[in-house]
Amino acid sequence: MRNHKSVGIYTSLGFRSSHPDGNLRTVEIIGVPGQKKRGGECYIGEKMERFFDDSIARPIFQTSRHIPNLDWQAIKIWLYTIDEGEEEQGYQVPQLNEQDLEIQSNISDSNLKLIYVLDNELPKAEYRRWKKTAESLFTPLFRQFVAPPEFPSSFPFPTNPFSGLIQSLDNRLDPYAQMKRELFFDALIIQVD
Repeated sequence: MRNHKSVGIYTSLGFRSSHPDGNLRTVEIIGVPGQKKRGGECYIGEKMERFFDDSIARPIFQTSRHIPNLDWQAIKIWLYTIDEGEEEQGYQVPQLNEQDLEIQSNISDSNLKLIYVLDNELPKAEYRRWKKTAESLFTPLFRQFVAPPEFPSSFPFPTNPFSGLIQSLDNRLDPYAQMKRELFFDALIIQVD
């Protein structure tokens, strides 16, 4: 996992559902590394934005349409690195406690290891329904962070005549392959509104 602290600028991305028949309207992702423009504005590269749309926002919107009686309208997601803890993320994240739902990856090759869903302090009957809904909606995200196998980049030649071909093939298999291999977070903290 790459250390994302060197980036130093974090921002958020907001996504709106394109499905008029779903209740879930927005997904906001917080802690996305950005860059500064000359005027001081923060921006995120187009490929990074597409990565989060394709890997998190769109799968959540699509899955939410198939969950009966889902009444959630907005979701906030913080990118989180387990080993760094809350204080060292480089941006403010919610404090976790033992009441929060912890969903562990069900896919061993996923670079996303945990999803924490913040406890909404619901009564027991409502909590069971909420937990089942959260697991159904968020567990499929783990498969979005499985990187394809990396092609060998070294050959017994001083210069690799196939490096361009290898890179092209890698991008055709998965345009986000390198980003998944060098993922700068390994967990998500999710708040449901």
